[in-house]
Amino acid sequence: MRSFLRTSIYALTASLAACGSEDASPVAESSSNALAQIDPCTLLTPAEIEMHIGTAPGAPESAMFGAIPTCTWPAADGSESQILHVSVARRATADYESFLADQQEAWGEDYSAGEYELVDAGDFAVRQDAAMFFVFTGDYQLNFAGSLRDGLPSSEACKELGQIAVSRLR
Repeated sequence: MRSFLRTSIYALTASLAACGSEDASPVAESSSNALAQIDPCTLLTPAEIEMHIGTAPGAPESAMFGAIPTCTWPAADGSESQILHVSVARRATADYESFLADQQEAWGEDYSAGEYELVDAGDFAVRQDAAMFFVFTGDYQLNFAGSLRDGLPSSEACKELGQIAVSRLR
């Protein structure tokens, strides 16, 4: 299950990051280099995660998915494989309407606009059901995925985690 969810997160992150990124200009390369310098594990502290998710995280695990830096926090007690996963990608969409259009194109018949909730964080943020949360800010897109068992916390908690991460990203 862990592999399936992680693969799904990576696939979604990669598909969102790929939208509109056909540009191989020096600006795009510079943005990719800047992206590689970001460590998502530094965007939130264990205390912040525990306060908003309600589960104490273990030591974070950094990884790269292609050029996309990622961080996964397992539960400190080992009871589940992850309580929070965060990745940072190049921003792939300008606004909420573009985001929904990209999702509809990516997911086709499986797409449902009712699964998405606009949240106030970054330039704009979107919560998808209880599974995913995306924050778009400046040149970046932060992608959050919650517990394999419990999903993400409330929209308010997602917003607060997103705002904290954005403040450290800038």
